[in-house]
Amino acid sequence: MTFNWRSHATTLTLFGTFIVSFVAFFLMQRSPVFADPDSFYHARMGVLTAEQGAVREFPWLPYTTLGQYYIDQHWLYHVLLVPFVTFMDPLAGIKLATVFFAALLITTVVWFLMRQGPPANAYGFGQGRAGVRQAWIWGAVLLAATPFTFRMSLAKAPSLSLATLIIGILLLFAGKRWGSFFMAWFFVLLYGGFFVLIAAAGIYLAVSMAFDLIQHWSLKGRIRDVLHKPWWTFKGLRHYRPLQVFGCALGGAAIGTVANPFFPNTFNFLWEQAIQIGVVNYRNVIGVGGEWYPYGITSFIGNNVVVVIPFVIALILGFVFLRRTTARGWTLVLLALFFTVFTLKSRRYVEYAVPFLALAAAVTIADVVRAADWHKLKAVVVESWEKRRVITILLGLYLAVSIPYIIARDQRSNYNNLTSGVNATHFKASATWLAEHSQKGDVVFHSDWDDFPVLFYYDTVNAYIAGLDPTFLYRQDQERYWAWAKTTLGEQRDNLGEAFDLFHTKWILIEKDHTAMDQNVRVVPGVSLAYEDSEVRIYSWQAPTTP
Repeated sequence: MTFNWRSHATTLTLFGTFIVSFVAFFLMQRSPVFADPDSFYHARMGVLTAEQGAVREFPWLPYTTLGQYYIDQHWLYHVLLVPFVTFMDPLAGIKLATVFFAALLITTVVWFLMRQGPPANAYGFGQGRAGVRQAWIWGAVLLAATPFTFRMSLAKAPSLSLATLIIGILLLFAGKRWGSFFMAWFFVLLYGGFFVLIAAAGIYLAVSMAFDLIQHWSLKGRIRDVLHKPWWTFKGLRHYRPLQVFGCALGGAAIGTVANPFFPNTFNFLWEQAIQIGVVNYRNVIGVGGEWYPYGITSFIGNNVVVVIPFVIALILGFVFLRRTTARGWTLVLLALFFTVFTLKSRRYVEYAVPFLALAAAVTIADVVRAADWHKLKAVVVESWEKRRVITILLGLYLAVSIPYIIARDQRSNYNNLTSGVNATHFKASATWLAEHSQKGDVVFHSDWDDFPVLFYYDTVNAYIAGLDPTFLYRQDQERYWAWAKTTLGEQRDNLGEAFDLFHTKWILIEKDHTAMDQNVRVVPGVSLAYEDSEVRIYSWQAPTTP
């Protein structure tokens, strides 16, 4: 029996996409280095989740808001890490998980586009069989977008978050009420940034209503083919599917904040994480992670040209052929613009902006460019070949050489960035020594807030000052924050013992590049050197007794 390749084209395309993506991300992970120290935190949380289930308290950062109102905002991500960190070394396991989840995301993008055929009804959802042509090309485009692949190569939750968001949007477009409800619930337990799915549902509802209003005023009398009653009547709202899926997504998220292992701390934590850190942000007051600082617009365009150019072309085509556009296409366009604005405010959101620029371009082009248009384009290319053969050959050679060169250059730079972070053995010796010489809950006064994840991975005996984001300490106690910050920066020279007592310090760990802090600390009465290696010095602290 002859194997029918065409009948299995979808499965083969998705399988091929996954394999190619897996290999590409695997090559980026082959170094024993982590570009983001938070990866060590996630690896340890995966281990703790395997050992004791949901981690409901966080005694390792007692002076921060995490010590007061902790929830594991990545709980299901840590649950999914369990097999990876259980059956192999946790750091190697989280690297393998990162590769798997990133490849799964690219495959999800291609699958989403393959499902975006012509709308089957006037709501703008319920696709026919034919999806976006050559959807795998858009997967390749994402692999060529180096800021995106860099973010997806960090051993963190964004790839799973994005895959969940894209599947959730697919369910919204398909009008799946229960699917939208449970996907929103799942999203809450997976990642603290679940609000983006609610935003997507709200944008889709607003765009759908706008489309129906336009239909009502331009095609009077035909609105009843779309709705039982116009949506602006009570009965119409009850039957309006975009409103229903929005309500289901909102309801699923609301239930998820209550029906989870961390209730009632969910509300306090989400206020701190999603609003105070994610939206308000204190980057102009305190030193926060580099990902929270703005992304210059020229840098954003230059670094993401592989998706920006198709998006601009699609946007122009959308306005030229406005009547061919769909509610789902404009929903993706608005989401792309929404995430781009957030990226210009905080560069970390590039992980959302890039894929949605690609999705919006792909779906809009598929909506407005019909088969006859592709034939016309093909005829123009053939005519150009016949009349301007030399110019066409030179242009083709230029593109054939320059595009692979630019992609290879950017990916090489991407790999260099990924291998210039924190080595897997960083702090291993010093943190192991601390764990062996400490009592449970002894406080380590460490020299930088991003030391915490690595120390936490190797030493869960001690407690620490600040970690994951310094805003957690600043929001909990500004006096303690400035006492710690000025000491670590070397700005505070006098009365350092008061700062140590403020945190009930047992150990003082100083990286050797913090020379000003080290010079100030070593002369403080009650401080004595207890351990030293090539990375750090650890001092013990005992407040001098007063006569």
